[in-house]
Amino acid sequence: MPDIVKEFEPVFFPKSVAIIGASRTPSKLGYQSLKALIEAEYKGKIYPINPNAENVGGYKSYPSILEVPDPIDLVIISLPPDGVLDAVRECAKKRVKGLVIFASGFKELDEQGAQTEKEMARICDEAGIKIIGPNTIGMMNSYCNLNASFAPIGKLSKGDISLVSQSGGMGTTLLSYILEENLGFSKYVGVGNRANVEIADMLLYLKEDPTTKVICLFIEGLDKAREFLQAATEVAKEKAVIVYKVGKTEVSNKAAFSHTGSLAGTYQLYKAAFTPIMFGRFGY
Repeated sequence: MPDIVKEFEPVFFPKSVAIIGASRTPSKLGYQSLKALIEAEYKGKIYPINPNAENVGGYKSYPSILEVPDPIDLVIISLPPDGVLDAVRECAKKRVKGLVIFASGFKELDEQGAQTEKEMARICDEAGIKIIGPNTIGMMNSYCNLNASFAPIGKLSKGDISLVSQSGGMGTTLLSYILEENLGFSKYVGVGNRANVEIADMLLYLKEDPTTKVICLFIEGLDKAREFLQAATEVAKEKAVIVYKVGKTEVSNKAAFSHTGSLAGTYQLYKAAFTPIMFGRFGY
């Protein structure tokens, strides 16, 4: 098994999922994320984490991730930004494998937020934890009935298209089109701010994924363009890669930075870099 698959297997195929901030209040993301997990008919173990409730959604609740007696692969952190870093520290002590962090207010906001996100990434890198987000709608894998997002859409429809998006809104819009056309999908990943998981990582993982034949990317901006282009060149030799790059105008460039803290760069530069690879379709 390739190293990239070993690293992300517990994230995409977790045997257990905990939700820090699980809630009984329908308006909260901690309620919506648990609902999404249940409605997708996820078969693994589910552990709500809520210090003020003994039971959430029909599952025994724990006051802390550290008090769950069993190993946990994936943790959904559904907390305000000021509670995320402490939760990450506890997850590192628990030796979880992956995190999905919904909260915004990090590098896309200000320098203090950027430093908090950097510390979050440092802790997780040392602990071997992969972060989806922060500032993400979440992720899904139809092939294990996993909906680790706050978008309850019922049972997931299986297919061979995987979607990786920096924008949660745009990503779910594209996903809804896929489902409306009855195409189904394999994986969906909202990478958000990309604290320690880059689009290039997802390309290389999906290259090895037998249920993915087509990879769709929605890109706002890249911090590690060389790594991305190397991965895209490698993956495009084996699988179809479709790219939509936002940021043709100065207004959309500013919007991209304020959204996920991504420097969109010059649109023509991206177009020139993508063209020799001979893959994808480009939104002009």
